[in-house]
Amino acid sequence: MNPNQQPPFDPRQPQPPSAPPAGPPQPFVQSQQDLNAPHPQPNLQSPPNPIPNGTPQPPQKKSKIALIISGISIVVVLGIGILFTLLMHRTNTTSSSSGDAAQINQLKLLTQYGSHLQASDLTKFDKTALFYAVFQNASTQNIVNATVDRYLGSDPQDQTSRSNEFVHQSTYNYQTKQVATELSDTQGTYFVRCVDGHYYSYDTFSLTWKRGTAQDDETTCDAGSYVYSISDGFNTGGLSASQANTFVSYLKSVSGLITVNDMKYATHDGAPYIRLAVTIQPQAFPTGGYTGMGYFLTAFKKTGLDPQKWPYGPVGSIATGAKIIYYVDPSTQLPAYSQIGLTYRLDDTGKNQLPNTSYDFQDTAYSFGGTIPTVSASGTPQVVKLAWPEEQISQ
Repeated sequence: MNPNQQPPFDPRQPQPPSAPPAGPPQPFVQSQQDLNAPHPQPNLQSPPNPIPNGTPQPPQKKSKIALIISGISIVVVLGIGILFTLLMHRTNTTSSSSGDAAQINQLKLLTQYGSHLQASDLTKFDKTALFYAVFQNASTQNIVNATVDRYLGSDPQDQTSRSNEFVHQSTYNYQTKQVATELSDTQGTYFVRCVDGHYYSYDTFSLTWKRGTAQDDETTCDAGSYVYSISDGFNTGGLSASQANTFVSYLKSVSGLITVNDMKYATHDGAPYIRLAVTIQPQAFPTGGYTGMGYFLTAFKKTGLDPQKWPYGPVGSIATGAKIIYYVDPSTQLPAYSQIGLTYRLDDTGKNQLPNTSYDFQDTAYSFGGTIPTVSASGTPQVVKLAWPEEQISQ
């Protein structure tokens, strides 16, 4: 063992829960091994009048807003002690210097080809170095605009039942912590906005926006309560060059965790893109047990930043794996669209843990830079939609 590394950490051992800090509502975590609880969306007290045409209202529960916000908040409160020290023993001895040079080369190639990229140009790229280069570049962007479609499926291949589906549209400045965000269901019957730090819901009967009340338990909103709507579920933004290198270098050091399986040329709206297919594969502990998405939070913690305050929270549980589709825009050297679908958690023997109650899916369209738009509690809302067609995630 490297003398600078901590002893292997066994996640199966119970850890004392960390005390919830003051500020944004904290997540509801079913257990320290199960951070993959359903992530329902913010819900304000519904107006007493029925919606026309017999459309049912959202559930009427006093504590709904607290439970809902907790479901999409940072998944670190009860499990934070685990993930702060998670898998220190997994660092391998491979030098990252050559990888850094390879990543720089990939960004130079993207810049060289830009919007003129052709399918034949892909022979010049290294798919793994390209993924890390774009991922790291995205993690340094201070302002991230994201349109996010999140829903649950009954298994890792279920993209059809789509329970609890909501679409978010958000802009977040990681330096100033300014956020503008709103969401809708896909049927156009439910709308919520975050305006001046407070939740407002749209009453489709009176056609007015109504601010949450004390009966909703939670009426304030910030980026912490919308952590999954400001990111793609696995990356962050706003890091310095040094922090980004630390974040990515740790992920690269975990042998077998991230595999870029495929690289293809693609187009969208007449523009060229590079489509990458990526697998997050849970890795075994020497002392037993497996960890997958939990590594991302551990890697972020290596930067010295507090994930609760940043905020940052990857989707899934500690031992959950994932499949990712990642579209790279050569003209910006940044991601343009991604899909992530969680895979089965692994038990101590490496077998799928069956059954699970639900699996997260998230589709994200990105852009970067600009200013924080103004979100007001006025006007008629529109259903938030993604401009990219969803693909079947191959497991």
